[in-house]
Amino acid sequence: MYKLIDIPNHQLEEIINENIKKSEKILIVVSFIFQKGLELIFDKLTKFKNPENITIITSNYLKSTEPKALKKLLELKSLGSNIYLFDSLTSKENFHIKSYSFENKSNNFFSCIIGSSNMSFSAFKLSHELNIEIKDKNFLEEYKKKMLNFLTHLHLLELNEKVISDYEKVYEENNNSILKFEEPITDDIKIIPFKEPNLVQLEALEELKKSRDQFNKDKGLVVMATGLGKTILAALDVASLKPNKILFIAHREEILIQSEKAFRQFIPDKKYGFYKGAKKNMDNEYVFASIQTIGKKSELEKFKKENFEYIIVDEFHHVGAKSYKNLVAYFKPKFFLGLTATPNRTDNIDILQFCGNNLIYKKDLIDGINLNLLCNFDYKGIIDKYVDYTKITWKGKKFDEAELDRNLNKSKRAKYVFDNWAKHKQTRTLGFCASIKHCEYMKDFFTSKGIKALSVHSESKTNRAEALRMLAERKIEILFSVDLFNEGVDIPAVDTIMMLRPTESKIIFIQQFGRGLRKAEGKKLVKVIDFIGNHKIFLEKPAALFDFDLNAKEIGSFLKKYKENKLNLPSQSRIFYDPETIDFFKKYSLKMKKEEFIKFEDGDITKTPESQIHKAFNKTDVHKLFKFTGPAANPDVYKMFGHVRPKGVKEQFLFVTLIKTDFQIEYAYQDYFKSDRLLHWQSTKGTKEKNEGGKSIINHKSTGKDIHLFVRTSSTAGRKFLYCGKINFLNGKGNGPFNVDFELETPIPKKISEEFVRVGI
Repeated sequence: MYKLIDIPNHQLEEIINENIKKSEKILIVVSFIFQKGLELIFDKLTKFKNPENITIITSNYLKSTEPKALKKLLELKSLGSNIYLFDSLTSKENFHIKSYSFENKSNNFFSCIIGSSNMSFSAFKLSHELNIEIKDKNFLEEYKKKMLNFLTHLHLLELNEKVISDYEKVYEENNNSILKFEEPITDDIKIIPFKEPNLVQLEALEELKKSRDQFNKDKGLVVMATGLGKTILAALDVASLKPNKILFIAHREEILIQSEKAFRQFIPDKKYGFYKGAKKNMDNEYVFASIQTIGKKSELEKFKKENFEYIIVDEFHHVGAKSYKNLVAYFKPKFFLGLTATPNRTDNIDILQFCGNNLIYKKDLIDGINLNLLCNFDYKGIIDKYVDYTKITWKGKKFDEAELDRNLNKSKRAKYVFDNWAKHKQTRTLGFCASIKHCEYMKDFFTSKGIKALSVHSESKTNRAEALRMLAERKIEILFSVDLFNEGVDIPAVDTIMMLRPTESKIIFIQQFGRGLRKAEGKKLVKVIDFIGNHKIFLEKPAALFDFDLNAKEIGSFLKKYKENKLNLPSQSRIFYDPETIDFFKKYSLKMKKEEFIKFEDGDITKTPESQIHKAFNKTDVHKLFKFTGPAANPDVYKMFGHVRPKGVKEQFLFVTLIKTDFQIEYAYQDYFKSDRLLHWQSTKGTKEKNEGGKSIINHKSTGKDIHLFVRTSSTAGRKFLYCGKINFLNGKGNGPFNVDFELETPIPKKISEEFVRVGI
């Protein structure tokens, strides 16, 4: 007996769970397992009456199975289940089986599901899949013989912590240069029927046309706050140009699916396809691709450089990642468009350089509110009085997580949060926490107070879509999360945002702030309850919202405008800071004023580098100071970030920024002076002791490639770097990042070294 299972109707998950309940024995053999797919059936598996009769075989083929899913499977193994990993990496054999079998001889129940579905949320609930269920005893017996042959395979490994640990290293290495491609959060991605362009879209369309027709630009960036309709704008622009082939790039599957549906509204007569994971429809006219797939050089090279006439990259602030850089450098479209809501990266990477330095159009969230396209807000900046952040270890880029948890997960602090929430909340609250432990602690505390609360994070059983539905339907009053809702998620039902954590990134703060700005029926404004601690990192929040730099002058200007009620706010929006919070801002401003950074003497590019040690230079001056020739002489070729080895140039260069509070976390490397002539430096994840980048540092003396050091205190202290002369490799260890100690040939003068050592701590 055969039964077709149509995945779009969400039948597979239901049938598998039902079959688990009916069975005495279970055999699952799938090439890939993802945590969110496993979670859909995990509860039934853990409650299975005979766990020793469960056998699951998966693989590390294509390095796709998630290590965290394997760790979860260890829970099943601890109950007595048989869990195996087929080692495709060692055997060099592909493993692409997808099958689920169940039997109960006492009830004459036999079922074998074979088809296209791996164990993933997408395969179970979203993608177009085709599976066949065969309910036949004889077939099942033959199938089991075939599958159980794997149990004697030389490269079948019994799952344990060491197997997972070994694979995790390979998995992370494969994924460290690209963004994580998360599975969709929703099984019902819908597009609101388009009525007419809003004012922002009309203005942006006009500017796009002007940029191409009047100024002959072939690339550019559009900045539009979340909720203003970036995707629809792109679709409208494409519809007006009618290119034969386009490429749309995103890093989340729900964005790809939503965008593809949006484009179909305006351009229905084109052949559409996706390029993600195993689905690589490269011959379609309009291709919607995950950056994780197409951003690899091996994938890019499958296409002609001029294959697409128009390329759109969503969430363009991620362009600092290697996969995006690969894509931007490879394709040669007639027009290239970057889209983002948050352009101001904090890692010193100017995203405009990847768009021809052409900012076509910009409207931020304040503009969106003023145009009545986004909700007004009522912001409360409340002093975080039960946490002393100055006593929590700061590790150069963020607080020590364990120490932070211990300080946040206290009943006094939780009660303080609860009381302020009860005072200011509306109907549906989204609370951003610092960690999974913090997330669970807050959920448990609120539940103990009789509040219907839920937590959702990378390890929670409840998926994001279900959690959001429960919040929208008011089955829960508050939803606690870590970073799952930062971007790519529309949650208009939320009318209260609560920020319970320090935020090291301006981008993340704006993204979290913006989660509540979507307009919805009956929603007048969003309330934002933000807990401000006594650490300089909390100044990033007003700096992000009101676009000012973290120096004494601009903090002072912000405080003056706040006191005089002259901040750039929409007429119906309000902002309030506790007096204690304002006092902290004032004290820190005075501290910064007293500790103004040393102003370095400007250097002279007409003289020799040896004569210009301890003089200040812009990055672009370095090309001239060292008399670069050929392609290297073009400042656009080598931007002088981090460790630079220009082609055709004998020297190497190291650019170091000591204070990195305004850097995005993944770029906040641990660089600091130990003394006037000792520097500790940390490489990017791509540099390893034994690869080309690491060897060029270790062997610089023998190869004759001197390393020259340029240092500045912070990005806010100015663009110029102090030239510190040549440095020599002393020792180093680590693989991605590579941690190195250098010795300076010329010691830094006492006054400067004291500052460098101070700010580097």
